[in-house]
Amino acid sequence: MKESDRLVGGESEAAERGVEKREENSDDATINLEKREKVTLKRTLNLFEGIALIVGTMIGSGIFASPGNVLRHSGSVGMALAVWVFSGLLCIVGALSYAELGGAMPEAGGEYVYLRRAYGAPVAFMFTWTMFFVLKTSSQAIISTVFGSYIVNVVFMTVEGGNGGEENEGETGKWTETDVEWVQRGISIFLILLLTVINCVGVKFGSAINVVFMILKLVACVVVTGLGFAALAVPSIANTSALSVPLFDAIPDVNLSDPSNLPFGGVSGFGVAMVSALWSYDGWNQLNFMAEEMKNPARDLKKACILGLLGTMLVYVLMNVAYSASLPGAELISSDAVASDVAAEVVLHFFLNNSEGGGVTSAGVIGGGRHMLGVGSTLGSSVVPSNEAQVAMKTARAFVAVCVAISTLGAANGSLMTGGRVYFAAARNREFPSIFAYLHPKTRTPIVSLALQAIWGSILVAVGNFETLVSYFGLASWLFYGTTVFALLVLRYKEPDMERPFRMIDMPIFIPISMIPASYRRRRGARIEMRAGGKFALVRFPILSFLFGCVAFALSVNSLVSLGWPALAALAFVLLAVPVYFVVVYRRRIFRCCFKSSQAKLGTYVDGSDEKERAEREGTEEGRGDHAMPGTPMTPPSDGGWKGADVEEEETAE
Repeated sequence: MKESDRLVGGESEAAERGVEKREENSDDATINLEKREKVTLKRTLNLFEGIALIVGTMIGSGIFASPGNVLRHSGSVGMALAVWVFSGLLCIVGALSYAELGGAMPEAGGEYVYLRRAYGAPVAFMFTWTMFFVLKTSSQAIISTVFGSYIVNVVFMTVEGGNGGEENEGETGKWTETDVEWVQRGISIFLILLLTVINCVGVKFGSAINVVFMILKLVACVVVTGLGFAALAVPSIANTSALSVPLFDAIPDVNLSDPSNLPFGGVSGFGVAMVSALWSYDGWNQLNFMAEEMKNPARDLKKACILGLLGTMLVYVLMNVAYSASLPGAELISSDAVASDVAAEVVLHFFLNNSEGGGVTSAGVIGGGRHMLGVGSTLGSSVVPSNEAQVAMKTARAFVAVCVAISTLGAANGSLMTGGRVYFAAARNREFPSIFAYLHPKTRTPIVSLALQAIWGSILVAVGNFETLVSYFGLASWLFYGTTVFALLVLRYKEPDMERPFRMIDMPIFIPISMIPASYRRRRGARIEMRAGGKFALVRFPILSFLFGCVAFALSVNSLVSLGWPALAALAFVLLAVPVYFVVVYRRRIFRCCFKSSQAKLGTYVDGSDEKERAEREGTEEGRGDHAMPGTPMTPPSDGGWKGADVEEEETAE
């Protein structure tokens, strides 16, 4: 057996690479799972690439479609802008809370690592279970489906929702609605597989793709925003737009008898509007999954979160101002494709004002233009524009579709990149199928995690009709956001001495000294000042993180109440992870000795702990914690690849 690399200055060459060299003289393909936790990923991400990951994941299709819902429920343009700002600030609080956790525990897996440290393995497994089967893979499938639909609309020039089953004739021949649907699914699956291959090549290559997409989508957002502000120079648009009325006045001509427009304004409307806005901000926590691959997570994690969120919030506010400057409030509310409507409005008014008639009347601007863009509006008359106007309409439609496609492409790439790290981290701790911990020996990327994630996401795309199911699991998303931020408070109490390069902003609060456990008062890291003769204590407490957790749980409860039994089904699926953990993972320690004995006899999947103990007794290099290369081929054990939790003493030691 080849001698392992010796430690130099506390860090060996093998540890730097994150892998061990192969055992050259061994005929058995083995891997030491006892030391799997020491396998690390390569640190390659810098600050700018971290910002690109956050911005690229957040800016997807939401900002092009959800502003109408936000305005509908907020009741006025001013309140809608307040919703976007408040939602952004709320996400900044959450991101800073995550930055404290990520700086203290810069490991792959994000929430999985923090939940495991604060609450234990069952809660962490529950998160991983939900991420793989629902949250991550379904979100990626929906993003890729949006990308496929916009590409199909550009290629086939069909309106959204098909044409009622009629055949679309074009240069490519005759296509039924079913044909177009399967082409769309094929494009979506191809996107998932392509981005998976890109991220398997290496994290540096995947992050470079993120940077490119971030730049392209920001350019697209600037162009759409510019079109909106250009509308202010057109009197026929400016005099009827949503900005033509006072900011905080109720939007006129809104049909309040329509249940979809309720709640309209007020506290309840503000809360419902926040749900739509927060969906557009979703992705602010993605960099934490990659903390182990950042060059300097202690310094760059918080900076990337703040700069990425502030930049995204600025873009969102400016785009919403541009939307409000281009469209009347009632029409903006009824629109499902606001950016397309803005392009139609500006382009058609340009032809209206710069041509003699042009085949367009002012009454036909909205009806004819929006109809050609495929947004299904029935406002105004359906006067057919001139040939030049039709060409411009198609060009505008294609441009907006490409903008949205670019945004979704970048969001899908960021989500695919970060998702594989969660399953890798859980498998590395023997709390998920061990095959998920397989690292490529050269690129050091979790290729199996990425591949299995892509397979399940592709299945969801092929099955279809899962968008509604995913929306129900918004409950699970904010449930885990709140649980993770409260983990910060738990760890502040359990481990006050933990090294924290960054601490969430603390605010002083006075509480009776009797409410503070004596064991906590004696801890070195406890930040307590005695006041009033020792009867009260001044405690530094991250009150903003506490409020964020309360808001997150309130949003989960709101989803549970508003969605009814589907949300209950979603919650039941999340809770199903608990019996799965104890039946499949935890129980394995009971049979651990039997498994180790049978695996050693088969010689195909060796645990390695006995060899390590023997090597320690013999004083050889193998006893110093060395283990086989993560890229070593391996055959899953007879328990299906689930490496169960260790005994309680080992978990306590961790």
